[in-house]
Order: sequence, then C-alpha cells, then structure tokens
Amino acid sequence: MLYNRNMNNSKKWQQTLLRNIELQIFISFISLPFLIAWGLPLSIIAPVSTLIFSPILTIFLLISSIIFFLELFSLPNAIFIWILEKITSTWLFLLSFGQRSWLIAFKKPPIIIIIGITLAALCIMHSKKIKSQLYRMTSLALLFIISCIALKFFPYTHPAIQTINCNKGTITVINHNNTLTIVDPGYLSSQSSLDSWISYTFIPELLQRTGKMTIDTIIILKINKRIFDGLITLSKKITIKNIYIPWWEGKIPLFAWRSYKKLKHEVSLQGGKIQSISRKKQLINTDKSTLFLAPDTQKNIDYYGATYHPLFLSGTCEEHIIMLQSI
Repeated sequence: MLYNRNMNNSKKWQQTLLRNIELQIFISFISLPFLIAWGLPLSIIAPVSTLIFSPILTIFLLISSIIFFLELFSLPNAIFIWILEKITSTWLFLLSFGQRSWLIAFKKPPIIIIIGITLAALCIMHSKKIKSQLYRMTSLALLFIISCIALKFFPYTHPAIQTINCNKGTITVINHNNTLTIVDPGYLSSQSSLDSWISYTFIPELLQRTGKMTIDTIIILKINKRIFDGLITLSKKITIKNIYIPWWEGKIPLFAWRSYKKLKHEVSLQGGKIQSISRKKQLINTDKSTLFLAPDTQKNIDYYGATYHPLFLSGTCEEHIIMLQSI
C-alpha cells in the first residue's frame, strides 16, 4: 500500500511538472509573435525562467499580503518584513546573473507569418490527435525552436539603407555585409524625452528592421552632452562595438566631460571603444560599397572651451550614394 501510494504521488508530481513545462513553452510560443510585432527581444531562457521564478513570486506576494493585513489591523509584522527583505535581496541576486547575450532579436516578417505562428501554437494545444501530454509538450518545443531558427535566418528583404525619424530629422541605419552602422547628424540632441524615445521608439524600430542586438558602429557627426547621455541609455540596452566622434581641441564643458567619461565606461564594459576622428578614415571597402568618414573642414564648431570640425560621411553602399553631414 505504501509503495503504491508513493508511486501515485510520483506520477502526480511528474504530471504536474510536465503540465507546468508545457504551459511555459506555450506562453513563450504564443508571446513570440507579439514580441516581434512590438520590436522586443526574446530571452532564450524564457520557457525555464518563469518556471523557476514562479515559486519566488508566489511567496513574495503571499508575504506582502500578510504584511498589508497585519499593518491594517495594527499587529506586529517585523518578522514578515525581514522575510520579505531577504526574498527581495535573493530575487535581485538571481537577476544579477542575467546576460544580454541571452536575448535574441528578430526582423519583423510579413503579418501573415506572425498570424501563422499564433495559429500553429493554438492548433497544437487544442489538437485532439495529440492525446499524450509528453507528445504535446515535445511538439510545442520543436515547433517553437524551428520557428525561432526560421525567423532568425530567413532572408527577409530589407533595404541596406533605412532611416528612423528623430524629431525634425532622421537617423540613418546602414545594414550592409552583416554589419550594422548608425549615423546621427545631431538630431539626438534635439529630441525631447531622449531616454524614453531611445527605449520605446528607436530600439524597437531598430530590432524590427535589422533583428540585431549589436551595433557594430555608431557615427556621431557632432557632439554635446545630450548626445552622450542618449548613447549611455542605448549602450545599457544594446551592445555597441565602436563609436566614432569628432576630435576636439581644448576642454569641453565639465558636465559634458562627465557624460563622456560615463559613456566610455559603459561601452568598455561590453568590450567596445570610442574613437575620435581627426583625419579621413575608410569604413567600408567592398566591390559594391565604399564609405569614408572625415572631418568637415568647411565647418568649425565652438563648444564652450573646445573647438572641433564635425564629421562628414560620404561614399556608396550597394549603388546608393551617401552624403551625410551634421545639422
């Protein structure tokens, strides 16, 4: 009797575990089209992370509710507050292990493909032919993996040169030869609510159009504190390998210098670097594309105690002529 009871408990535990895993895979699968449509990346540990953190979240909500009602009835709750603080510190400790490399971005495919992914997940969950829970979970997992691979490597046709609206101008996006280059003529500094715009407009549009979480090169044609601050926000969310800025002589304002040093630190944490351009530099040299970056000697900008020549980008990219200068 005891043996049979243990066997039944073991089967129930296995069924519960399989049901939870199946649910997490389905949630990840069904959320994939929405993430792509909104320009958000997918975490590769999403099917597992929710399963791991659900008990912690449940305990957190339970303790919080107990504290609320004890406070409401003027009863001692110090011990529960201490437990909640320990849970919170444990939660933050576990979150500190998160890596940007766990995130995968996808180009936005035609809407029919997004709808198809949603319908495929629903068909598997409600299919009467798949009666086994293990088979249903395996089918969901395989189709989810195949969908991610197809979305990542399917060659959608996107122009090599695109623009993203920024205030009264545009920021140029050059996605050529598997390298991503962003060029800002200076419109970042004139964008109101810069941090919000970068987080909720620029990055989603960039992911939808390129499907990349790494920017190979950012070219800043002119400099100021707001541009540095905007790049700091961007570097905290996307890996930046190189930033090209104008070479200046003298001392820029102290507030701008502090932002520059903070930007340099953030970029270096991801293995990137900032380079000041004082002479002509060739960025791309292929059969169909040639791109040069050089100081614009026709302009000289005074930035408090510093002076510099803004940068000028010229050349061709897949038979498109590029001529970009600072505003």
